[in-house]
Amino acid sequence: MVWTPTEGKWNSYNLWAPEIHHIDGRWYIYYAGSVHKGAPYYAQRAGVLESDSPFGPYEDKGRLYTGDDPNQKKDNCWSIDMTVLELNGKKYAVWSGWETLHDHHDVDQYLYIAEMKNPWTLGKRVLLSKPELDWEKGDNIVLQEGPQILKHNNDVFVIYSTRGSWTEHYKLGQLRLTTGKDPLNPSSWIKSSKPVFQGTSTDAWIGSCKYDNFA
Repeated sequence: MVWTPTEGKWNSYNLWAPEIHHIDGRWYIYYAGSVHKGAPYYAQRAGVLESDSPFGPYEDKGRLYTGDDPNQKKDNCWSIDMTVLELNGKKYAVWSGWETLHDHHDVDQYLYIAEMKNPWTLGKRVLLSKPELDWEKGDNIVLQEGPQILKHNNDVFVIYSTRGSWTEHYKLGQLRLTTGKDPLNPSSWIKSSKPVFQGTSTDAWIGSCKYDNFA
């Protein structure tokens, strides 16, 4: 066990998708948490923990601002599945989030990117991608989530999940960064016209995991 949330905080419950990164000599765990337990899942926000060791102890660096006004920090939007892209000496956060605030959880999810001022402070977010192709749409909401960074030589990719994780239609899509282009410009990324991974039968599909504590 490396960290347990305290009661009555913004991140006391619904701990989802912890992801560990080694940045500038220290260890960081990015995660999503909520102020209340269980559904509806409208209060999920991204947070980060910091430590000198991957095994802790970790200091809670707080909630990251993932809205449209990083100066005033108004209307901090729903966010989960944050990951980190390191490119050309800069660092960028990529995550799944909502366009605006809502009081229920059946809301479309898009991918966002922002340059990181430090591991717990983001610049202004940019809409990176939304479900637009037929194979990305369906179920009761449209979503892109679970972004992961892949690199091969000079190629940079974002692999993401789309469709409902609770259904047999869950798939992986791909964004490819045009070499030398600005990752904060959505037009720099080329979306694959087809899924890069999907199930082959209705008997096998990918489920989602939710965590109440971290081990």
